[in-house]
Amino acid sequence: MRHLIRDKNRRGGRSVAMALACALLLAAFPTPPSTARAAQKDGSVTQCTDLNQMFNIVNVAGTPTTIRESTISISGKNAQVCGGAKSKKKISLRTDWEIEMLVTLPSLSTCLASWSTFNIFSENGNVLQFILLNHTTGSSSVGWHSNSNWGTCTAILYGAQGSRNDFGPSAAISGYQKKISASDFGSQKPASLSYHWDNTTKQGTFTFVYNGHTTVFVNNKISDETVYLSLEGAVEASGVSHYLTSQMQFTGFRYTQYQPTMSVRFLDPGDNTKELHYALPGDTVTVEATAQNIGSTYSFPAALKNSDLNAHVGITPCTGSDQKIYIGSTPVATDTTHDITKDSGIAFSLPTGDDAVTIRYNATVTGDSGTTATVYQRLQDDFFKNNYYHQSSLTVGAPMVSDDEDPDHYDYIVEGPAGENGWYTGTVTIALAPDSTYDELYFDGAAAPSENGQKQFETDTAGTQTDFYGVQTSDGKRSGDTSETLKIDTTAPTLQLTDRGTMSFSLKDSLSGVWKLQVKLPGGGWQDLQLYDLTDGAGDPVQTAAHTNFTGLPNGTYQYRAVDAAGNTSDPVTVKKTDVAPVIVADDTATVQHSAATAGSLSPQAVFDMIAGDDIAVTAPAGSVKTPAVHNTLPTVDGTARIQLYDEQISWRLEQPGSSFTPQTGAASTTRIPVDLPCGKYILTFSQNGADDDGHTAPPKVCTLYVVEGQAPDVQPGGDTTYPDGRPDTDPDDAVFPPDQPEPDIDDQGQVHRTLIDQITEQLQDPPAGGGRYTRQNMLDLFAGRYQVTSSQPDGLLQWGQLHITHQGQPVSELGTTRPGQYIITRTATDSAGNTTTIQLTYTFVERPVVDPPHVQPGDGPIQPDWPQNPDQLPEVTVTPDGQNPTISHALLRDELVQDIGIAPPFGGHLSAQTAAGWFDGRYRLQSALPYPADTLTYSPIQILDSQGRDITALGIDTTAPGSYTIRRTATDLLGNTTTVELSYQLTQRQAQIVPGETGTSTGDGGHQSGSDGANGGVDTGEHRRCWVHWLALLAAGCTAGYTWLVLRRQDEEEQDPNEI
Repeated sequence: MRHLIRDKNRRGGRSVAMALACALLLAAFPTPPSTARAAQKDGSVTQCTDLNQMFNIVNVAGTPTTIRESTISISGKNAQVCGGAKSKKKISLRTDWEIEMLVTLPSLSTCLASWSTFNIFSENGNVLQFILLNHTTGSSSVGWHSNSNWGTCTAILYGAQGSRNDFGPSAAISGYQKKISASDFGSQKPASLSYHWDNTTKQGTFTFVYNGHTTVFVNNKISDETVYLSLEGAVEASGVSHYLTSQMQFTGFRYTQYQPTMSVRFLDPGDNTKELHYALPGDTVTVEATAQNIGSTYSFPAALKNSDLNAHVGITPCTGSDQKIYIGSTPVATDTTHDITKDSGIAFSLPTGDDAVTIRYNATVTGDSGTTATVYQRLQDDFFKNNYYHQSSLTVGAPMVSDDEDPDHYDYIVEGPAGENGWYTGTVTIALAPDSTYDELYFDGAAAPSENGQKQFETDTAGTQTDFYGVQTSDGKRSGDTSETLKIDTTAPTLQLTDRGTMSFSLKDSLSGVWKLQVKLPGGGWQDLQLYDLTDGAGDPVQTAAHTNFTGLPNGTYQYRAVDAAGNTSDPVTVKKTDVAPVIVADDTATVQHSAATAGSLSPQAVFDMIAGDDIAVTAPAGSVKTPAVHNTLPTVDGTARIQLYDEQISWRLEQPGSSFTPQTGAASTTRIPVDLPCGKYILTFSQNGADDDGHTAPPKVCTLYVVEGQAPDVQPGGDTTYPDGRPDTDPDDAVFPPDQPEPDIDDQGQVHRTLIDQITEQLQDPPAGGGRYTRQNMLDLFAGRYQVTSSQPDGLLQWGQLHITHQGQPVSELGTTRPGQYIITRTATDSAGNTTTIQLTYTFVERPVVDPPHVQPGDGPIQPDWPQNPDQLPEVTVTPDGQNPTISHALLRDELVQDIGIAPPFGGHLSAQTAAGWFDGRYRLQSALPYPADTLTYSPIQILDSQGRDITALGIDTTAPGSYTIRRTATDLLGNTTTVELSYQLTQRQAQIVPGETGTSTGDGGHQSGSDGANGGVDTGEHRRCWVHWLALLAAGCTAGYTWLVLRRQDEEEQDPNEI
């Protein structure tokens, strides 16, 4: 993974003055040059401090010239001395530059003449001079005496004596002369020479300034792009015993648009596209410097050099055949101007603006493992020798190895929920391996935040590179720089169905991008429907797709989801395909009375509660209506409601197979049957008129219509019967027929036939009941007393058939009462319309139970203050044998409790099922009749019914209002014997009567419960006892009133005017 190199270069500032001087001066004791060096400061331009780097001394008369740092001096006595300096390199006339200085010329009181010049030389010998002249009557001529081939000369002159005109050889000087005052000359006078090039007009302009005087010269003299610059001066004196000195101290010199920037990095010599952040001792690396000038539209001659302030650390440039130099992509041979090991450095042209140039050379890493190798470079312009400094470092040592790179020997691990395409979908941890040679991790130069040497990355990112290295704290050993680029996306993409008709989707993911659209077919798994291209493991943030062949797929539920490049999935979008036929829903059978089955009275839609629907909107003629069904509803299609069809889209046909009845039809479901219908059985078929808009047709719905005359004879319990001696134990007045009775049957003639199922179970008696038998007459008498049968016909007539008795499938004439057995007794009643009711009584004789059901006695469990008292005795228990198993029996205890609500309602105002269970545990004590350890009982949940018989167990009882309730619970032993306790609980509201002389008592009846003497009623609202709950309430009310009075009084005192106290 590549490291990101952050360029630490900063734009260079304007250079400060170093020193360039050219003058004529005599110095007896010159100051030695300074050898001190400042520390290198990256990203700044530093001005040259030694003019010897820029100029060579040239003496014309004597040897008067010296250069000390930024000052050029010419000195002499009792003679004329002349000298100067000439630039080593040419200066550009295609860019701007300036030279600033302080000039010192001796006064005329001490010498005959002193002067200095700036000379610009062209290749063809033309000279442009800028002259400062302090002259008298000396015989010397002014000019550059060391070059006799200069041709013509143009001068710009500042002088105190304007009578001299013999400038140059053979007086060949022409130009501009300006007289200034003698006082303008002296010590440290400011002067400057600057040049500006206009690239538009292709014209250069010189500006010569001295002590406040300015002259601008448009250059029409020198056409060269680069020229040499020289400085000349002279001192002419006579009779002077000491040295006279003329000086030019340079305070600033620069290309004014020279604003370089440079970055340096290390590359693999075998692959210059691979950046290095570490290397092993002895490795050869390529040092690449990238330079550009951001402050000019012109290029500059420059050179890449080693720093003159700091030596390289841990790295040395290669020499000989190991050295490979490139400027851009062009190889350059090592020579006098291209050698990084020499002072010349590597010369190149510094480009302008956004253009940049790369200079590469090879170097060998000499540092030890665990150290840092640093190159110190400078960028130097060719003429003024101003420097731009930069340094760059490289870790010496191997980087750490991850478990992905070498699963057998690794230093660190990267853990996290791995997604797809190089992404993680959750928090990522970088941690040291258990057997790593390092014991600390450093991230971006700081130790890992956690004690176990690891760091977590939680923020979603499209690719954050984190740099780290390992350290062995015992010996300071450090690994090479290591990096991991983490891509984390924890956010799911989104998917939207934009058009249901074309099954078009919009997929979005703003980080890793959209990768797939997947579909899950009915009964199948997820599969790719659309796959999108990725670039470097990332997709586009928005994509669209469509399921083009959806219309050809079978019905069912389809799910779609978007998958981003990290592997996150969106919430599924569910599409239900319900392309199905219409459906007709109607009752399978219907029964109507003959009196109602007259012509034009019956609508098949209403008779069978018919409704029809489709899964899509349908087209129907104008004026069509939809008649709603009363209770039938249309089935949904995968949860989607159908659309009801119009009455005009459903027709019917009525027929009576096997008879002479003429079939009838109707064009709409509501078209009434046009004929009278005799009693009988009919087939009515509903059909769809044509197909729906999809071409589908509803399957016909076949229904059965019965036309009947009345109903089967009705049977109710009751009747008076005189039984012979030994009558059955079951009292016919208490007969309760089993709830699950067979439905009546209607035959093809429309006659209704009903069977009533009844049963009696009787325990054998000793002596046997009825003297050992019940006769047919006994059964006739039993039927007459147990069943009250009536006809639904107007005449009320019934015809009874014979009474039949069977035992074990065989007809018998009587019932034996001496041994267990079961008998079936049937008798049929027929009304005048032929409707019948058959009573079928199953009479079973069983042995008396071997084990009694659980016993129940008054309980003695704890009660709460607002609970009713436990009873002293209970009512008698009724025991009946089981109807199916003669060996077990069932007991029923019917108890009752009438309780006055009073001031404090019982049970705190509400009796829940849970509280009722605890109350029953204390009120009733049930015990199994079976011996230990088989005496375990199981209890049913408490059941609470209101006065209407509705189950209100979940709601409980509001004990603050009058009402009547039934509370029931059943205990069952291990054999199946049961005892049910059924408490009739009545809450009343009575007006208490105050008895004079007995505060807190009343003459109310209090709570009454069966089996008690009234003294142990529920909450005390009338017994001659004091209720401590009421006393507590009264005491609390008194305390509250007293406290309120004290507070109000204190507030009144605090608000009273102090003057009134």
